[in-house]
Amino acid sequence: ALVALVGALSLVGSVSAARAGTTTIDLSTYVNEGFTNSWFINGGEFAPIVGTTTGNQGTGIPFNVANPSDGLGGNNNFWFGLYSGPGTLFGPPGSVKIPISTPNVTKVYTLTDNTFGNESATEFSVTFNGTGGSITDNYVGGVNTKDYNLNCGTTGCDTTPNAQYWFVDQDGSQWLQVQQWTLPNGFGLQSVEFDQVNGSDGAILAGLTVAGGVPEPATWAMILLGVGLVGAGMRVARHKTSAALGAQ
Repeated sequence: ALVALVGALSLVGSVSAARAGTTTIDLSTYVNEGFTNSWFINGGEFAPIVGTTTGNQGTGIPFNVANPSDGLGGNNNFWFGLYSGPGTLFGPPGSVKIPISTPNVTKVYTLTDNTFGNESATEFSVTFNGTGGSITDNYVGGVNTKDYNLNCGTTGCDTTPNAQYWFVDQDGSQWLQVQQWTLPNGFGLQSVEFDQVNGSDGAILAGLTVAGGVPEPATWAMILLGVGLVGAGMRVARHKTSAALGAQ
């Protein structure tokens, strides 16, 4: 069942600093094979961020960017939503589902870009599948992913209020942006799915990181019970000590 988005999922415009408990997801098995000379996914420009790093734009969010020399072929570091086969850049819209085993996830960080994004166009979607259902939201040009057409020719390509730069290469021609998605407590995230929507504006997924939230209610109850028992034990010990001293 599809869970209503209103009040259930929020896309945060300003990415908060990374907190303890983030888990980077290894996407190397999802990287598309066969890309060798494509300017927008060429591995050379992204060499400084291969492996687990926090980029170079100060967000503090770690991502594990795939190494193109891990045997998958080509020099591509990313999953590409228009990929259709080895050596092919464009094809039927792609989809990828990534299992998540981290418990109590309440924040999901995605590291993405697109190839030819358009203002207000839905370029690709993300679906969070949990024990209570699924939540789907979109990457929209000029909102939380790049608009490479209208704004690049007028106000510039930087008008993505719900995304932040995570990496920019030396000559400023290649970049990746991070989005922060907040899930409701108790959602029970099990997988994250990315689907190409626009038939020509390729989705690029470079990294995925999750962060654990507050413990489940039952866990809180156990914690509080344990604290209470410890406190009661300390009070009994103090009472016994006072009584012993009074009897001397």
